[in-house]
Amino acid sequence: MNYFLLELFLGIGVMLLPFLGVVIWRKMPVFHGIGVILLGIYLGMVWNITGLPTIQTFHLEVQGGVSMIPFQDFSAFGCIANVIMVMPLGFLLPLLWENYRKLWKTALAGFSLSLCIEILQLFTFRATDVDDLLMNTLGGIVGYGCYLLAVRLFSSWKDIWCGRISRKQEKQEAILAFLLVALIRFVVYPLIYSGVFALLL
Repeated sequence: MNYFLLELFLGIGVMLLPFLGVVIWRKMPVFHGIGVILLGIYLGMVWNITGLPTIQTFHLEVQGGVSMIPFQDFSAFGCIANVIMVMPLGFLLPLLWENYRKLWKTALAGFSLSLCIEILQLFTFRATDVDDLLMNTLGGIVGYGCYLLAVRLFSSWKDIWCGRISRKQEKQEAILAFLLVALIRFVVYPLIYSGVFALLL
């Protein structure tokens, strides 16, 4: 059995079902709902890729190292990977919510996501690096640039992917999406993962 594929599909499924429920509950338009689901799956993948802790691995004791000097251990591959990782966030946020159609707001969202990742990595055996923070923020900006290019090429995207809701509702949706990902990846997924693999082994 290919456990990598099983883990991949399990991870996507665990993210997909709750977000599908939220889309139906809030009666989102079809394209907006699809975009929100994609955002949820993307954030879940970021949680997994960056090795963030779960309820089973989290320790209050700081275990990771910290590097505060920019580009001290420069790696072109690492920098490019960190830029690419946050580009989808920079693209999806302004596509889905008008509130993020200002560069500084999307850049701040990319910075905030990266900062949360780096802080949580202090409680794992992974290193916390200021380079990651800089490159992730740049990735959000590049993603925003891709959004501008996309809506210039496909002008209808500016409307069909947007929920057409109030700014207050936009903030509620965005916060709900991030909190739901944190709950699923920190608590729900590791418990389901352990249960499924216990049955298979």
